[in-house]
Amino acid sequence: MRDHYKAFLGNNFGKKSAINGSANVYAREDAFANSQKNLGSFIDLRKVIVGLLRFKLLILLVTLAAGTAAWFYTEEETRLYSSSGTLHVGNSTQSSDGGMAGIFSRNFGMGADKSIPNQLQFLQSRHFFEQVTDEVIAREFMSNGERFPILMTEDDIPVERSRRQIAALLNKRTVAERVGSEVNILRITHVSNDPYETMELPNLIMDEYVKISNEQSRSSIRATLDFLKNIMIEEVEERLNKSEDEIENFLRDVEGGMNLSGHTSRLLDRMVSIEEQIEYMEIDRELISQRRANLKSELAELEPGLAEQMKSATNARVKRLQETLAELSIERMLIINKNPSLRNNEDQEPRLQQVNNEIEIYKKEIDEMVINSLSQSTGYLVSETGDANRRVLELRRELNEQQIELYRLGKMNERARNMLLEYEEEMSELPKEHTRLARLERSRMLNEKMYTDLSARQMELALMEQSTDGIGQIFDDALEPNNPFYPNVPLILTFGLVSGFIIAASGVTFIVLRNTRIESIDVLKQFNIPVMSVVPEMDTIIKEQFIGKPYVKVEESMISSTLISLLDSMSNVSEAYRRMYNNLRYSNPDGSNKIFIVTSPGKGEGKSTCISNLAITMAASGKRVLLMDCDFRRPHQHHLFGGSRKMGITNYLFDDHPISSIISATPVMGLEIITAGADASNPSLVTNSLKMQELIKALNDQYDYILIDTPPFGIITDAAPLIKLADGVITVVRFNKTTTPELNQLLENLQGISSDVIGMVLMDYDPLIGSGYYSYNRMFSNNYAIYKSYHQSSTLETDNKKFKFI
Repeated sequence: MRDHYKAFLGNNFGKKSAINGSANVYAREDAFANSQKNLGSFIDLRKVIVGLLRFKLLILLVTLAAGTAAWFYTEEETRLYSSSGTLHVGNSTQSSDGGMAGIFSRNFGMGADKSIPNQLQFLQSRHFFEQVTDEVIAREFMSNGERFPILMTEDDIPVERSRRQIAALLNKRTVAERVGSEVNILRITHVSNDPYETMELPNLIMDEYVKISNEQSRSSIRATLDFLKNIMIEEVEERLNKSEDEIENFLRDVEGGMNLSGHTSRLLDRMVSIEEQIEYMEIDRELISQRRANLKSELAELEPGLAEQMKSATNARVKRLQETLAELSIERMLIINKNPSLRNNEDQEPRLQQVNNEIEIYKKEIDEMVINSLSQSTGYLVSETGDANRRVLELRRELNEQQIELYRLGKMNERARNMLLEYEEEMSELPKEHTRLARLERSRMLNEKMYTDLSARQMELALMEQSTDGIGQIFDDALEPNNPFYPNVPLILTFGLVSGFIIAASGVTFIVLRNTRIESIDVLKQFNIPVMSVVPEMDTIIKEQFIGKPYVKVEESMISSTLISLLDSMSNVSEAYRRMYNNLRYSNPDGSNKIFIVTSPGKGEGKSTCISNLAITMAASGKRVLLMDCDFRRPHQHHLFGGSRKMGITNYLFDDHPISSIISATPVMGLEIITAGADASNPSLVTNSLKMQELIKALNDQYDYILIDTPPFGIITDAAPLIKLADGVITVVRFNKTTTPELNQLLENLQGISSDVIGMVLMDYDPLIGSGYYSYNRMFSNNYAIYKSYHQSSTLETDNKKFKFI
């Protein structure tokens, strides 16, 4: 064979074309450099964690021994439990309408702002806990049939507590707080030495709050209904009947009847609208006056004699603003009366929108002036935190705001009456009979509108009384706690356990740091080279499906049972090779890569098994694939596919056999193989030959992919010339066998020849013993469990053909 060397030897191969990804070469060089930095910075920490996981049982025993003493200490302490429930507190705002709804909202509290701070103060008040105490005493027993422990003292001889003691203890053990500044959720937390009572009392407190809230809301509605029914509706109804009788009598006395002109009707409508607003303003002023009297009485109780000494906060500037505000309110009313369709669509009228904006600006300025005036006159109250002082400040502010509102209503009333006088003068120019009829009709229309409005409001409130709930609604019930929060058992036990852990971990760390094997997927990620696939261990599948036999008869060929992609396409191993093929296919979408080299750091790492299964997967996708065995030192592909190496690459190179004679078919459609052939005395010379280069170029156009199996480049450099021809290199490492120094050496060797490493494959991965920071272990464990469950009820058939084991 040596005589033929001169026939095919040539110079070193030329440089790769740019299409093979020369730009990627430089990127890989950066990746190699980065991998060294990452390994130098993080490999020790990761290996320590891997070792701790591996020796976890030993570490656990030592840790438990150290934590036992801490546990005995915690057993002597009294357990305290904590449980929380949450309340949603509604936070509606007052209506700003000028009609009846707005009047009732402002003066009877309907829709009034229920601020969270005020509700927190109520939930922490002594009065509220006394009501809760009454409910606890009335129930006496919890829902589990046991008596409330809070009713009895905790001494050796139990004694019943008084109502005052129970209320004080409830207040002390209960905390009400806002969950967040942006939400109206209150958390009610209670602490007790009885876990069931810890659940019962927060729920009872929340139930009591909801009950009180509902009663308060409905009492406001009942007060409004009484006011409407007993005072306003009866009075307005009487006026309406009287005005209707007057019109009827007047028309009876007029001969031939009488109709109002269109101008008179329009004038009449305007006057009725103004009179209606005047009526509402009068009602509002009366109710505000009543409300002020009640507030002054309450203020006098809190600060005797202070109500009479209180000075008005309405200075000249406020009065001017109120006059302007009154004029704007009248203008707004007239615009809406002229065009009723604007009531629900005020943005359509530019002037109305401008008036609304000015009203809001003036209101805001008045509010700020009131606050400043109060701060100056009662500045000492602002810094106080007591409930009484806070209530005094609230009363003062509300009284001043009501005084300003009365002034505004007076100005609006004065302005409205002036406008009414102007319309009266215009109407006085009409004939006497028409004037009389217009006035009677105006009175009837006004009373009819008010009666209709009040009746509708009465019906609405009657329905609301039956369906209205308070501002408080239970959001989440408190649950019975499983564990006490005091003593802090986890903290105490953790202290003891950590002490034992440190002692055990220190003994393991030294051994772990000396181990350099690749035992986790995240170790590969440190090299900054894509992990194209993780192939699970195949021994379990081979043992279960093929009774552990190394070869399986498929048709007329005896193939290796490691070719799982052919024998069991539904397995997770086959799925791993499909994932590898997809990553390979899309690694360079803009290129036309088709020649790939598979190599490894050392022998026995599964590169031949990997490349053969990859070839099967490619062929199964409809591609024409050629598998070349260029490992002339330890050829293996002919064993895997049950063929012979009598005719192969060396026969073509040395004996001038035609290319077609060295290509062999396989049981896989679309996959053909070229074995290594006869032994070569100098394998490195074979791979570096010009004829070898010409062979690959000749086969390049006949196949979609050409996969070349080579010796491990980490220890043998035979594959260097072939790597220069390939479009990409795939490195294969074996789980729990390949070491990081070996992989480093391989990557440095590949970097030395400017190869394009497109990815790495981890073979024989066992998630049961693997470790690392990523979730791959669990993922592969689940995949394997699903696969195993599937095959427990499956047959050993693929494509309806039985395997024969040899």
